[in-house]
Amino acid sequence: MSIHKRRPEKERVDIENLEEKDMNIYTGGMLYNYMDKPFTGFMIHGYYENGQISGETEYVS
Repeated sequence: MSIHKRRPEKERVDIENLEEKDMNIYTGGMLYNYMDKPFTGFMIHGYYENGQISGETEYVS
């Protein structure tokens, strides 16, 4: 398993720290805010026991 993050310049935020804002009328997906701003970056879905990210999804609002 690689320890290198793809696109390391992008912000990564645990999904629990994102605020659901509204539905995207074009894709049907959820829009999220982070710190009162529209979120663009990687949502982290979980971690392995060793602390490495087990799942992430790139999100563009």
